[in-house]
Amino acid sequence: MIMTLVLLAAGFFSLAFTSIEGFYADYIAQNRNFEQETQGLIDLFYNLGWIIGPILGGLLSGRVGNLKGFGLLGFFSLAVTLLIVKSLDKRKLKN
Repeated sequence: MIMTLVLLAAGFFSLAFTSIEGFYADYIAQNRNFEQETQGLIDLFYNLGWIIGPILGGLLSGRVGNLKGFGLLGFFSLAVTLLIVKSLDKRKLKN
């Protein structure tokens, strides 16, 4: 069961990662003036996630347990994803 869940999560991660990279490439192609700033911000927050993620996961796991910790992180990720999707400008995505 655990291996199936890991395989499923890895599949979804690979789909999400390629979609995000495609979105960044389209944004940079449309806004050449902000190419360096955009790539710098992408790298900054990606690396901050690698630093903060394990710390936050360990703290949550220690406070509320593994199952509730993963549940809270999943709920937070879903909320942030919905917020980002809602805030995207639909007119720019149609081009």
